[in-house]
Amino acid sequence: MKEWTKLIKYRNRMYLMSNKIVVPLIVYLLFTYISYKEKPQFYIPDVMVSSISVGYIMFWISFTFFENEDIVAERVLYCNIQQNKLRYYGSKIATLLLISAVLSFIGAAYPFLVNAVNGFELFKTSITFTDFCCSFVIHMLMSCIFVAVSYLFQPRNIFNRRHVILLMVIIVVISLGGKGIISKYEMAKYVLLVFPPVGAIIDCFYGLEYFTVKSMLSASLYAVIYSVIVFAIGIFVVDKKDF
Repeated sequence: MKEWTKLIKYRNRMYLMSNKIVVPLIVYLLFTYISYKEKPQFYIPDVMVSSISVGYIMFWISFTFFENEDIVAERVLYCNIQQNKLRYYGSKIATLLLISAVLSFIGAAYPFLVNAVNGFELFKTSITFTDFCCSFVIHMLMSCIFVAVSYLFQPRNIFNRRHVILLMVIIVVISLGGKGIISKYEMAKYVLLVFPPVGAIIDCFYGLEYFTVKSMLSASLYAVIYSVIVFAIGIFVVDKKDF
């Protein structure tokens, strides 16, 4: 456990020292602030928008995280940990998920703070600590999905930043508009399985005023299965190039 902690601290320190997190963090904080300027609002739809924004910001952060890596330093590190691939790749994922947890906490807690400041009149329904917990989980699920996708699009696989941005835009549009595409082209549902299940997760909460056990389990299932598969593919591809 100590070895894992040291690795995660090392990766966090190296990334934070690069200051590459500053711009995406500012963008996220500004977006979060603007999102809750109007009232009254519907809580669950706002959580969905906020969680998607965290996912996209985490893709941005993950890309700069991998971009910041020095190949020589990474090879030395790999040798220093006795070529333990689980610790090597796992520490990267753990570091990014730790950052995700911080952003997710902000995304889940900020509306509660604003709601209190506004005399508990920001939302059309009352919100509880359970809602906070569910919101945090949803933010983490979205973050996990896009951290996994970033593993495929990191600079070692795609060198041109413009190509990454273009691919990300395409993924965003298709993952959100998948339902409409399927309604016109039924066979497209098989192709869309490779895209992040953002639309499917949103559908789990469609029309709800409160979180339910069924909706949370369904969303978690979509996110976990997709993330595990994409992480596995991403690690396999990078591992073949690195070692």
